[in-house]
Parts: sequence; structure tokens; C-alpha cells
Amino acid sequence: QFYQFSTKNYQFSLDQFPDENWWTSSEVGTGLVHPVPTLQAEKQKSGMGSRMAYPQTSFVYTSLTPETLLGQRRQAVAANTLQYQLDVLKKTGRYDAFKLKRHPVYDRAPEVWPIPDHLFWDSDVAKWIEGACYFLQQRCMPTIADAVDELVQMIRSAQQPDGYLNIHYTVVELGKRFTNLKDMHELYNCGHLIEAALAHHVLYDNDQLLSPICAYVDLLCKTFSPGAEHMNGYPGHPEIELALLRLYKRTGVEHQLAKVGQGVTSRDPVIPIERATEHGNPATPLEWKFVGSHMRHPVFSNHAVQRLAQKHPQAIFLEARFNSTITVMASRALTQRISARSDSLHFQSVSITNTDKGVDRLMNATVDLWKQGLVCPSRAITELRRTSISSFSYRITNPRGRVIGSS
Repeated sequence: QFYQFSTKNYQFSLDQFPDENWWTSSEVGTGLVHPVPTLQAEKQKSGMGSRMAYPQTSFVYTSLTPETLLGQRRQAVAANTLQYQLDVLKKTGRYDAFKLKRHPVYDRAPEVWPIPDHLFWDSDVAKWIEGACYFLQQRCMPTIADAVDELVQMIRSAQQPDGYLNIHYTVVELGKRFTNLKDMHELYNCGHLIEAALAHHVLYDNDQLLSPICAYVDLLCKTFSPGAEHMNGYPGHPEIELALLRLYKRTGVEHQLAKVGQGVTSRDPVIPIERATEHGNPATPLEWKFVGSHMRHPVFSNHAVQRLAQKHPQAIFLEARFNSTITVMASRALTQRISARSDSLHFQSVSITNTDKGVDRLMNATVDLWKQGLVCPSRAITELRRTSISSFSYRITNPRGRVIGSS
């Protein structure tokens, strides 16, 4: 499994793509986009619904023996807990909160100042929807399913024309949205709404909940972006970051991922960064793409070199400059190809930066190239013969057995 990120993956595997020409060597590092499979295509492939983004085995692929500890716990949740939680949601006012009507709790002094007691009602409803949808994938529970449907419709009706979706700032404190990100947790609530929408989308294969949540995320991306005309800020409670990553995997919408990176890097990095350049540069603010690009580009290069090696199985790859990091990467890529095939690929590193050993290294490199059947210019051979090459006897043949040099 590879983590979905920027160009849809942190890392890539050659067998993920339809053919070897999906990326050509000239496209290395351009960040081509690999399309996200549709939900229906994934269902047809797996036969069990869409794969989820959690690293562990998800509910869809889990089979628990009823008498085991986890099996008994899961049965209890399906038989009792979901219904009990639903009753609590209705009794406390949470269930109807997205109808945007005034509730007595809204006027009550908060138990933990300055956070109102109802502030997390959005998230409480969302978490229940998420859990219910996961259980409904394997068990028929009509009452639970009806409640999920009703809550989804209430959430849709509560959304504001610009996409905003939050109970407190729509009913209680109008006009004060995004004024206290640290304490009022709008982005935290949004994160759980995203998770609920993803679970609902997996279960029903429709956009009834996913569509309004994506509209809310679009508003957040427009509101919190670099630039003087936009707001800068980050939530006081983590949740939306992981949710946005998972939403990006499902939808493939780039700016949703960018919002995550901007939120993470809005505070100055505490780890010094030194770029791999000849001369040191003063520290500069890091963009959200910085780490991801450093992870992707070596993979792009590796695959490009392997594709060239596959197209030209008897090629000689000669280092153009000195023994740099990129040539080390190319050498490793070719080593992988050579180990998989018996063709006469050859990578020749020519490092002559050391003045004491430079001539010897050039001589050894030229001899290695002769062994591979490369015809060298006569001037290069003449210059090489002026060194100590005549101090030993050798006989060099190319792969076809023809003698191309001796001394």
C-alpha cells in the first residue's frame, strides 16, 4: 500500500500504472496526476466496497468469530450501543441541532469556559453517523439507517449559501465565525463531518453527505490561504488534518490537500533546513509541498531510469559529471534492473575530482568501458596509454568475444 498524497501517492510502484509509458523519462519531476479509481471500480475489483485510508485492516475486510472478545464487543455495539447513543442524541437535543432552532443549552453558562456546552454537537452527530455507517455495511439495522438518512438531510438543510456549516456560529453567535480558532473548534467539528461523509459515501455510494461537506471544505480553502486578503490560522484541536488527507484520497481535489499543508506549516518550522546546494542559502519558509516533493522526485527518477534501461537493454550509462547524489540514485535504479535481467547493462561512474587519484580512476573507467564494447576516440586512448597502463598485461573482449584492446 502506498500513501495517497500530492500527485496521488507518496511513493509509486511500477505495477500501479497501466503501462510503462505512463511517465516518460522527460516527464520526471513534473508531478503528473495518477487518476483516483472510482468507487464503483474499486468495488468491482475488491468485491467488498471501497478500500479505506486507515493503515490497519478496515471493517469491510474484517471477520471476527462471535465468541472472541472483539467479536462479542462488536455484537454488543451493534445490538445496543448504537441505539443507546441515538437515544442520547435525541434526548439531549443534539439530534435536532442541525434544524438550527434555539435550544435552552445555548443560553447556559459553560461548564468549561470559554467553550459552550453545545460546541461539539456537530462532532457528536458526525461521529455517530460515521460509526453507524461502518456497522451498516455488514448488518441490517433499519432504525439506525433511517436515523442516518434523517440526519444527513438535516445537515444538508443547515448549510449556509456560501458552504459554511456550524451550529454555534449559525444560531448562537452570528457574524463571529473563524474569530477564535483556538477555543471554538470549528475546524475540529468540520474534520469529524468529513469523516462521517466519507463513511456515508462508502456505504451508500452517493454524494448526499459528501457534496455539502466538500462545499464547506472549499470555503475553508478560500478563507485560509496565503496572502494578505486571506486569514491565517490553525485549529486548537487536531482532527481536520487527517480528515482532509482522507478526503483528498477519495476525491483527488488538490486544493483540499494544500489546505492541510498550509495549516501544518503556518507556524515556523523548528527544525533547521539546509538545502542540498553547493553554497548555503539563508533559511526560507517551507511550503507544504517541500517534504512531499523530496520524497516523490527520487522515485520519479528511479522509474525513469528503469524504463530507459528496459527500452535499451544493452546501453552503457556514463556519468556526465562527478560522483553526485543523482548518479548514485541512477546506479541503484540500474542495479535493480540488472538484477532482474541478464542483459548487458552497464553503469560507469567517472569521478576524477581527486587530483592524486584522478588519472588512475580515469584509466580504470576507460578500461571498464572497453570491456563493455564501447569504442573510445583515438585521442582518449592515446592519452590513456601515456599513463601506467602498460605496466600490466590485459586482454579485453566485448560481449560478442571480439578483442578490442590489448597490451
